[in-house]
Amino acid sequence: MSRIIFGSFLSAVLLAAPFLAPILFPAAWVAFVPLFWAIGHAKNLRAAVCYGWLTGFVAHLVGFHWLVYTINVFGGFPYPISAVVFLIYAALQGLQIAIFAFLVVPPGERVAEHGDRPTADGNARRVDWDPAVSDEHGLKPRPQQADHDLQ
Repeated sequence: MSRIIFGSFLSAVLLAAPFLAPILFPAAWVAFVPLFWAIGHAKNLRAAVCYGWLTGFVAHLVGFHWLVYTINVFGGFPYPISAVVFLIYAALQGLQIAIFAFLVVPPGERVAEHGDRPTADGNARRVDWDPAVSDEHGLKPRPQQADHDLQ
């Protein structure tokens, strides 16, 4: 498992810990630190949003595991259907943290994946996109360097 995914899992466990044992409430104060680290080390916006979704999904699986029983007993659903409903719930609740991760990424970093071009040294170089010189799909880069390449 990569360190970045481990950071997402760690953030999820720290976020869910107070729901499992209220004495662990201080964990919530530092729960987002591993997520911020994971977002900062993400290769692109899509990866950052996926790390955020993974954190939210796992946090809801761990922190609200008791909902399967509640859906089963009070909803009257069979246990397997209760588990599926809970997984759907956790996946949808994970979107909250995914949106948070999207908003945490600075606007200048929110370039589509095709905007990152590898260079000879293996690092990605951001290419600015100008709709005025793009083709109908917006895939033709403007022939200038991004600000961070000039430094």
